Amino acid sequence: MRELKVPYALDKLGHLYSPFEAKDGKRYFCPACKQPVILRKGQIEKRRFAHKPDVNCNQEKIIHQTAKHLIKKIVYEWKSETGKQPVIERFCEICGSPATQPLSEKVESVFFAYRLADGSIADVALLNKGKPIAAVKIKVTHEIDENKASRFSIPFIELEGPAVIENPYVWKPIEDNLKPFTCKKCRDAYRNFRIEANKIAEQTNIELPKRYYRYGIANCCRCNRRILIFTWDYDSLYPLEKPSGKPIPRTIKKRYSEEAKSKYWANTCPYCKELQGGVYLSIEPHGPFTETDLNTRPDLLRKTFKGSRLTQLITRLFSRKTRDH
Repeated sequence: MRELKVPYALDKLGHLYSPFEAKDGKRYFCPACKQPVILRKGQIEKRRFAHKPDVNCNQEKIIHQTAKHLIKKIVYEWKSETGKQPVIERFCEICGSPATQPLSEKVESVFFAYRLADGSIADVALLNKGKPIAAVKIKVTHEIDENKASRFSIPFIELEGPAVIENPYVWKPIEDNLKPFTCKKCRDAYRNFRIEANKIAEQTNIELPKRYYRYGIANCCRCNRRILIFTWDYDSLYPLEKPSGKPIPRTIKKRYSEEAKSKYWANTCPYCKELQGGVYLSIEPHGPFTETDLNTRPDLLRKTFKGSRLTQLITRLFSRKTRDH
């Protein structure tokens, strides 16, 4: 049988070392079975740890345990300001673009094989004040059990063991159940949206709502000036019931529409008083409540506001259509 390759080894104090950090004459041990390893010292690029085949150890266990110890090592080095902060490769929840997110400053320490409140066991628990705030699952040959993952009572990611060993500073999840992530581009777009919205609100003497309504920005369909428009909890393009959110923005009025052939509650322009139709706002391409791209829908980040069921339905359908194409 071939000897087992050990990418990193532990000293008697439990500190992790690479073969290039190892010192002659010092004893090192396998992270999986804790048996002594041999430091092979050929050419510098071939320097490595190894130990003979053992019924209590195998390559999968070695990779699994080494990845766990590496995560612990770099977190402690980062928190002690002797190493750099690890980052996680993620995808923006708004635009879908890949970006790196630094590991949360809330993480203070790590713990192996942590039993969570739901009874499941995390390979690595990331702790804050002694309590787990996230879990890391290490995959070597078997993917995470879906039923087990669904029982996790805290956010978690799954990482491939070999990838952690290759670069422990950049975590590349194959399963990401952390809090949704928003990239810098989308955060900047939202900040610019808020600046413009506040400017328009001041110019038109409209108070920006803090609950119930979600607001956006559009060009008036008649005078083409930039105006605030609002959506709320209604079920059709032509809502007949008066909005229940108080106070009602002053540009929401009950007006007659040739398009609807009836009166309904709608957005109007504060300048020319023109009705802003539901089709224009919510269905037509590039409408302020149709697009799912943050460049045209920065209001998507306003999660504290309740959007209408109609808008949510249109957004889901539009998103599905976009993905299918």
